[in-house]
Amino acid sequence: WVAVSAAAEFPGPMYTGTLTGAGGIAVLRFDPESRPFLSATRIGAPDDYPGVIAIDADGNAYVAGTTSRADFPVTAGIEAPPPPPSDLRWDRDENAFVVKLLPDGSGAAWSAVIGGTGWERFHGLDVAADGDPILIGMTNSVDFPLQSPIDGTLGGALDLFLCRVEAVGSGLLP
Repeated sequence: WVAVSAAAEFPGPMYTGTLTGAGGIAVLRFDPESRPFLSATRIGAPDDYPGVIAIDADGNAYVAGTTSRADFPVTAGIEAPPPPPSDLRWDRDENAFVVKLLPDGSGAAWSAVIGGTGWERFHGLDVAADGDPILIGMTNSVDFPLQSPIDGTLGGALDLFLCRVEAVGSGLLP
């Protein structure tokens, strides 16, 4: 599996939205024994960027990245981030997203956007033995959705976050 930024002409079924112009994400599943890819799935639109990818024991691929779209499709039980304030500390609102793709690459099991009214980005992704994706990233949101925080206040321009999502995408775990 590999996730890359894609051009509009990239082959593969569309998971979400309409891909126009440069940008969007192409997720490719390769056969380790041959050169052609087994499947290609496109996610999102020009304002979506891949960050990291991880595979669970069942072959599902988790793709995490960044979006600045308010209409990124959310199928999971995680509450979507609130709209950004008019006085952003950065040049634009960006939130982190995670999509769980089926093992054959034919589509998604679920997708979620995680963040607050500021800026978020995933920098690491792993999958626990029970299938829960564990994500690490940075935020400057004072209202990032916290579950059992060590420190619940923003402690500078950026803070580190670590979150664990239920394998079925129904919510964040404490």
